[in-house]
Amino acid sequence: MQAKIKNWFSNFELLAEPITADGIKYWSVENFFQAQKTTNPEEQKYIASLNPAQAKLAGKKISLRCGWENIKIAVMLKGLVIKFHPSGTWYKELMLTYGESLVEWNSWGDLFWGAPAVVTKDGKAIPTGDTGENYLGKLLMFVRNHYKMAETLVSPINELVSPEFLTNLQKWLLSSHHFPANYKAKNYLDKYKNRVINNQTLPSQRIQIYIFGDRDTSITKLPTDAIARLNTIINLGAEIHISDARGIDRLVQEYLKQQCYERVTVWHINTAKIQNNLGFRTKSFKGSYIDMDKELCDMCHYGLAIGGNFYVKRNIKQMMGRVRIIQVEPEPTEMKTTT
Repeated sequence: MQAKIKNWFSNFELLAEPITADGIKYWSVENFFQAQKTTNPEEQKYIASLNPAQAKLAGKKISLRCGWENIKIAVMLKGLVIKFHPSGTWYKELMLTYGESLVEWNSWGDLFWGAPAVVTKDGKAIPTGDTGENYLGKLLMFVRNHYKMAETLVSPINELVSPEFLTNLQKWLLSSHHFPANYKAKNYLDKYKNRVINNQTLPSQRIQIYIFGDRDTSITKLPTDAIARLNTIINLGAEIHISDARGIDRLVQEYLKQQCYERVTVWHINTAKIQNNLGFRTKSFKGSYIDMDKELCDMCHYGLAIGGNFYVKRNIKQMMGRVRIIQVEPEPTEMKTTT
């Protein structure tokens, strides 16, 4: 049986508490969304009784309500606001992705809610680079970045308001500067082409890796072994932690940026101005650099040490048995000739 791309934020995921609308309980966003395609209460109740996959199929056969295309984005927003309510565990997972672009990669041809990809044997996505609207990803980022605003927009939570209201809400969303940029842009999706994307693991369950290295600014490129190890970390979909130091730390940030990898947090101490952050999440630490290093060594599952100066050796000692060490060879200097 062919593997399917699995996104942790899939609408198929079952909820701890149901979405209740007009007295009907739905145990997934998919069931809720498909049921709103009709105004027939009996059809809605039937869809509510199905599993998410069955509900999706049933949604293609019901009597489609008038003006559905004008409200479907607003209806999806309502379902997501309820799913990711702060009182539930899904909210925490979504907030852990702050700063990341969320794209609903899929191999089943849905270019409206997601973007096209092929699937690996283990269910990961390899984007084709072709265009897709990615409206599910956009809505997720909107809910994450502006939850209070989104919640206010779809209130009252447990009632479906008038079609006119939903139509106006959808128009507002598509024109608002708060709504994420147009992810249909070819040059945006191009940067992901042929890269392995792991959206399977819940953000809270990602492997945490601390990367640290020599702070010598004369080092201008990463060792080949370090690049290979970074590629492995990227393919794992791990969460990377790194300091704002110069030297190797800066080079690692540059490489991760080139690879469009966004699961990165740059740490700095709160008493000093941040030195290097190429657009990743920032974490301010209260304490000294030594304390910050210890916190990261204790917190992360594994480490990647690039180089061997005093700071690197100190961290290696703290992560003994959990760290991969890569040496940095001195870069050749040009020989000066005299005449």
